Amino acid sequence: MKIAFIGGGNMATAIIGGLLNKGTVEINGQTATQESAYLRIPSGVTFENQGTLDLNFNSTYGGWSLLSNSSFQDGIVLNKGQVNLNSGSSSWEVAFTNTSTGQVSLAPGSVLSMQNGKTLAGSFDLASGSTLWLSENHGGIPTTFQSATI
Repeated sequence: MKIAFIGGGNMATAIIGGLLNKGTVEINGQTATQESAYLRIPSGVTFENQGTLDLNFNSTYGGWSLLSNSSFQDGIVLNKGQVNLNSGSSSWEVAFTNTSTGQVSLAPGSVLSMQNGKTLAGSFDLASGSTLWLSENHGGIPTTFQSATI
């Protein structure tokens, strides 16, 4: 599945009823003008990634590549595969869990604001100059690193 910003607004794909990814989901956003492509995961719905999720942004403005309910941020991302922030900056407004098999990679100079991290296991590859920012907490459960490799 490919979600790409074309111009003139936002490009959103909403997941209804859950989604299991065993292939590649690619989200390409042009964020210099605060417009982007993103994946919206409604409250209580789970996006389980067993494949590859590639996030490509061509500016440092950033963008919301994974969105949920802005108050509760309770759309669920369960990463058992690979998530790559290949360029630019991005924010995730979802309940994000990285399992023991999950891998998160940030390209050199990229910035990821993970606003509702839950259990973070597996591995995190932070390239030179990249930043992982755990910036908020929702639902009363703090972000916990559990045998994670950074």
